[in-house]
Amino acid sequence: MNELNIYMTFQNILSKSSIIDGNFSIVPGYGADLNFEQAGETIINVVKPKKYPLVALFPPVEVLRDNIIQYKLKFIFCVQTGNGSLGIKDIKSNNTSGHPIIYDWKDMRECAVNFFQVVSDLGKTNPKPFNLTKDGNYIERFSEMGTAKLSGVVLSFDFTILNNTKCENSEYSISDLKDLLSLNNIHPQHKH
Repeated sequence: MNELNIYMTFQNILSKSSIIDGNFSIVPGYGADLNFEQAGETIINVVKPKKYPLVALFPPVEVLRDNIIQYKLKFIFCVQTGNGSLGIKDIKSNNTSGHPIIYDWKDMRECAVNFFQVVSDLGKTNPKPFNLTKDGNYIERFSEMGTAKLSGVVLSFDFTILNNTKCENSEYSISDLKDLLSLNNIHPQHKH
């Protein structure tokens, strides 16, 4: 399993969601430095077509260890505040929504938890394709993010895969690597 297989697996899971209905995008930019205002504008500018609810995966942070690759993943499950796929949610007589933001939080949290559960269940199949860490998984709520006024939750979790593929380095030869190692004392200690 590699990074591209992971993305396709997430797409496959979300395409089976009766709520998300496959509205999944990988959104470039920001990564771990993401703040809600940037995320809202990025989703508005990058995701096409904009069909809510939707899930956006921001660029993962990758941690390299011996034969293990760990990804720190951040998904946004969001809806447009006050609007649904059929227009204004729970319309009142004054043409405003009777569907408060806390309901959006609840709805998107349920989608995020269901998605996480399916990912977790897939990780338990044989042969075991990946692991989810037990610590550091969390859901954070947000409201009226960006000019589109997106509300929902951020799901963050760590995902590890066994790196059992020893890729040949096609860019450098072994002899070149030995010449690259600098062992000289470049700046000896001295009096000032």
